[in-house]
Amino acid sequence: MALRYAYLSLDGPWTIEGMEFEEGLARRAYDPTYQPRNPVPAKVPCIVQAALFEAGLVEDPYFEMNAEKLLWVEDKEWWFFKEFTVPEEVAGRKYELVFEGITYRANVWLNGISLGHLEGMFLRHRLDVTRLIVPGQKNVLVLRLRALEHSSEDRPGGKVKRGMVRSSGVVAPFTYWWNWAPHIVPIGIWKSVWLRVTGGASIQDPFVRTKIEWDECEEAARAEVKIGLEVESSFAGQERVRILGRITGVDFTCPAIEFKRDLILSPGVNQIELETAIERPKLWWPNGMGPHHLYRLELMILDEERNVLDRAETEFGVRELTMLKNQDDLWVQEVHGQSNRLWSIVGNPYPWTFCINRQRFFVRGDELVTHGQPLSFLRGTL
Repeated sequence: MALRYAYLSLDGPWTIEGMEFEEGLARRAYDPTYQPRNPVPAKVPCIVQAALFEAGLVEDPYFEMNAEKLLWVEDKEWWFFKEFTVPEEVAGRKYELVFEGITYRANVWLNGISLGHLEGMFLRHRLDVTRLIVPGQKNVLVLRLRALEHSSEDRPGGKVKRGMVRSSGVVAPFTYWWNWAPHIVPIGIWKSVWLRVTGGASIQDPFVRTKIEWDECEEAARAEVKIGLEVESSFAGQERVRILGRITGVDFTCPAIEFKRDLILSPGVNQIELETAIERPKLWWPNGMGPHHLYRLELMILDEERNVLDRAETEFGVRELTMLKNQDDLWVQEVHGQSNRLWSIVGNPYPWTFCINRQRFFVRGDELVTHGQPLSFLRGTL
């Protein structure tokens, strides 16, 4: 069995440089021969503010009012540079750049060729670079990153109406100032970057759904497991493949559950659904109700010569979440003292209670701990 896939990390040392808006385009900073005039070392994943602090160029932003001294960072564009070489033994049929998370907006070039525009803090981006990668040769990856326009002014005392900037793009809103966080809007590559090499068929985003069968003692006797995934084929015609699956425990030991399916892929995206079952599953419980048991799903796709074309894995919990209608809505409203809230007096107040694995539980938000005492907030029952 030979491997036709690889995941090459592009994390680690990068170089960054700050410029005025569109200055980098005028300098042709995307050209592979470009040399930064004011280079700053950075270790991706990172944001610009952290790289500047680690390089000793700015003061600690979390000390006193130092965050206010970093507002200028958001008014510049920041260029990220990375050189890498793909080993010659890594020879697949398809190459993808995978950005797990950039913020907020980026233009991307590989070896001087534009790959397009990325936007949004919480999206994973995949870029096909099959025609640009040659194993054994140096490659230059360049990103031009910037924040939303006028982001530095969306803060208490700023020159724009609060919320106007942050609501026009997908960036964590607390970074524009919150009651527990200063205004530091991140710019950078805040999650990992990969070069993904596959053998002509790639597995995309497996999604697991479970359905529990209960016994007469209200214990989980069995869990049906349905796995939805996309398999993207870059073969010119139909290709016969086999998908192998394996389920094991993440934080506990259990017998491995193995399954397989033979199928024929068509060129492009193929929607696949796999099924298996777990006998006497260990359940996932919310905080305070029990252990958070997780299972690991591993998938491999093989060609007819049993070469591994791609591999993927994910973790999932077995649980059943339902909502039960409350028997006395007015009593629930009175107990929780929410009659003055608008959402309590429209329609039936608090008509539902959440149940996890057939047990009712109280839905609440996070808890902060201050001076050893918990400070609860965002509490409520739906």
